[in-house]
Amino acid sequence: MLSRFEIKRRVDELLENNNIEKTIPMNITNLLTALGIGYHEINFREEDMDISGCICLRNNKLVILINQPEPEPRKRFTTAHEIGHLILHRNEAQSNFFEIRGGPYNGREQEADTFAAELLMPEELVRERYFRLKNPSADDLANIFNVSRPAMELRLIELSLKYE
Repeated sequence: MLSRFEIKRRVDELLENNNIEKTIPMNITNLLTALGIGYHEINFREEDMDISGCICLRNNKLVILINQPEPEPRKRFTTAHEIGHLILHRNEAQSNFFEIRGGPYNGREQEADTFAAELLMPEELVRERYFRLKNPSADDLANIFNVSRPAMELRLIELSLKYE
């Protein structure tokens, strides 16, 4: 399994190679464009409603499909998660990656989540904003970075930053 530091290195390398700056909030659309990845929001069938998103090949082009009813912060995290699968796991046999709520959480899923956190909530930007705002709440930072409160809470814990 890849370490958090190796995943951070890959995120930094990806952004640098594609001339994408780290911004608050991160502009995922620019990265998708640079990578030549399509993006579509769809309503998954009722029996598929536990699927937040997937990356697949359509007409010889990689496309990320996101469940349209999801809240915007969730869509952003799922998109970043799917990019993580592409960058970290592209040589693996499985051609489609699905994020299924409540599904099996294995090493690949954890790596893709770490990738998404590093992409959407870069350590240096989280720390800078945290200290500038003088102990902001997790909600404050989640709103600033356009991520969910649970995602920001996990990131703050990972960075050993106290929050309300």
